[in-house]
Amino acid sequence: MNSLKKAVFLVICCVSFSTLSFAQNKKADALKDRMAQEVCDCISSSDVDFEDGEALKLKLGLCLMQSIGENQNQIQKVGIDIENEENITRFGEDIGLAMATKCPAVFMGFAKKELEEKRKSNKDEEVKVQALTGTITKVEEEAFVTIVVKDEEGRSHNMLWLEFFENSEELKENYSNLTGKDVSIEYYEKEYYNPKIEDYVKVKVLRRVDFE
Repeated sequence: MNSLKKAVFLVICCVSFSTLSFAQNKKADALKDRMAQEVCDCISSSDVDFEDGEALKLKLGLCLMQSIGENQNQIQKVGIDIENEENITRFGEDIGLAMATKCPAVFMGFAKKELEEKRKSNKDEEVKVQALTGTITKVEEEAFVTIVVKDEEGRSHNMLWLEFFENSEELKENYSNLTGKDVSIEYYEKEYYNPKIEDYVKVKVLRRVDFE
């Protein structure tokens, strides 16, 4: 049973876009294709939501366990020793690759989930969003628009408008008349190289502006 669980885990990893495979004999290839189709049919005939990555992964695991359990003898007959980690790893990878063409909807579900998690992870790692409220005291128009905001404690903050954000069009239409307006701002800090001082400087980059 441990070997079956290991095989299931390996195929799930493969469905998450492994690109490894190996050359097998024709009987092994035929078995691999049949098992891939069995797993695809098992998933497709269920009521699992393909938009729900976690539910899809769980269903994939159950279907794989079922197919591997029902085909243990055939797996052994084609020369795949399920107790041999290297052999079952390669066989599992090939099953996952075969599933990519037999049930692409499954891969789309995994792809969406993986991309969402990667995007969220990258965002969390690279951008720490901060917030403040205050009053706009100045708008400077040079190479980039800089909005100077005085917070509730009287400190001034220079906010660089460097990129598109959700309501930037609203800001674009009114930024020349913003002085004196109360705002809530989201921003993140980023270091840029300043050639004039030959060093890195930390700037505050706008992510969102809401008018009070």
